[in-house]
Parts: sequence; C-alpha cells; structure tokens
Amino acid sequence: MGGHGAPPPRAGVPANVQSFGHMLSGGASGVIVNTLIYPFYTLQHRQSVLGKTHPEATWGHLTKNPSVAFAALGISNIETFTFHGIFFYVMSFLKTRYLRANPQLKMVPVAANLSIGMLAGLIVQALTTPLKVLFMRVNVGTAKSVKDAYDQVLAEKGWTGFWSGLRAGTILVINPAGNYYLVDVLTQLMKRMEKSGPAWTFLVGMIAKQIVAVLTFPLNKAKNTIQGHGTKEGEAPPTIVSVIGNTIRKKGILALFDGVIPKLIHQGLHQGVQLMVKEQIDEAAMTLAISVLVRKPIGQ
Repeated sequence: MGGHGAPPPRAGVPANVQSFGHMLSGGASGVIVNTLIYPFYTLQHRQSVLGKTHPEATWGHLTKNPSVAFAALGISNIETFTFHGIFFYVMSFLKTRYLRANPQLKMVPVAANLSIGMLAGLIVQALTTPLKVLFMRVNVGTAKSVKDAYDQVLAEKGWTGFWSGLRAGTILVINPAGNYYLVDVLTQLMKRMEKSGPAWTFLVGMIAKQIVAVLTFPLNKAKNTIQGHGTKEGEAPPTIVSVIGNTIRKKGILALFDGVIPKLIHQGLHQGVQLMVKEQIDEAAMTLAISVLVRKPIGQ
C-alpha cells in the first residue's frame, strides 16, 4: 500500500508526468466513488442546508424520488474530477520535488506537508467554487437545473456570486490538507505493522476522513448554506458568522451538526473506497501519462 497523499517518486519519471498520472487516477477514482454513493451526498447537503427535520431532507424522500437523490450528478462529477484531479496533481508534484531534493527523508515533514496541502487546497477552491455553487443550488432544490442555478446566481449577485462561500472554503483548506496528512501518517503506521491490501487502504482512508469531517463540519455547513441559499431582493446574503449564529439561536448548538451522520457515512465510504480504486488504477494512469507526456508507447 503506497502513500496516497505523498506518493513515492518513481525513478526516471519526471515529476510533472507522475503528477499528471496521479491527477488522472485521483480524478477518475473520485468520479467513480462519487457516483456510487451519491445519495448520501445529497442527503448530507439537504440536512445541512434545510435541517434534518425538513420533509425533503429525509432518506425516505430520496428513495421515493431517485431524480432528487441524484440531482446535479453531472456537474458534481465534473467538480469532483476537477477538485480531486488538481489536488492530487499539485500535492504529488510538490511532494515529489521535495523528496527528490531531500533524498534522506522517507516522508515530507509535518509543516511542509500541511503547507503543501493547504496551497493545493487554495488553488482547487479558487478554481472549483463556481461549479460547487451551481451544484449546491440544484442539489438542495433551490434551482431546478444548472442553467436555472446559473441565471439565479447571476441575477442575485452578479459574477462574484459564483465565488460565494470562497471565504469559508479558504478556511476549509485545512480539511484536505489535514486529511491527506493523516493518510500519510496512518499509511506509514500500517507499513511498520506490515499491513497492506485493499481492506487496510479502505480503513486508513475512512479513519482520516472521519476525523477531519467532524472537526470541520460546522464550517462546512456554513459554506453549504451560503452556496445553496437563494437571496431575495433586499435580503443580506448569508455569511459564515450569520449562518452559525442564526443556527445556534434558532435551533441550538447541536444543529450545527445537522447532516453529520450522512456526511460521515459519505465521506468515510468516499475516501476509503476512492483510495482503494485509485490504488488499483494508479499504474494504468501512470502508463497513460508517460505515453502522453513523454511520447513513449504504452507497453514499452
């Protein structure tokens, strides 16, 4: 089982080629898993934004309405591929360069690891927030289609509205950075225990994601609400502080964790299964990357 957040450098393969391979496998594995467990994603967003007692934010409602359970799957997969692909590319590229410059190290130190992760997260957030805004509006039912969501955002907030929630997203860069740091740490621990294979890969991914998901959930809830909220004329747009404050005042502090159970199920399954899938397709993706970027025929 290799280190997923910081894959070891491959001899003779340029860092940019390795990173492109990890971008392909990271993006593709993210899309595969996102599609398989997508209803949990929808349930988590609806409970987070609408409240867990809302009639359209229940498992029963989703099972009776498959079109709702899989609402905005297309744009979600585009956002997922972009997010995971770019994140894995930047993480892999920078960590590979770091380890090659410091061959005495077996893994990137904590400070450098988190810094690289946060830089990758900032880049990804800036590029994918518009997709996330459109997705959230359709997924929680604020808009009926991506075109409808696009028109709503443009009419309500102008072009800057497509980056709603970016501030919260910027704070949340600690989420993927911390997640993949924990993956690296747990992977090294498993290696020392001589444990490997798909089951251990799944366990490492699930544990790392669960820990980070719980710690950052209130901020994530605020971001989802900001991105999925339709603003009426004369109404002030929601902010991180206003969402958290209103939630506590109206429903109590525990309401900040509405949707946390489906979130944990979704995130745990997503991360664990994604790492398993990515591990299986890494070699094929790397071979394709070499054939495309180095012009070396596949199989040679």
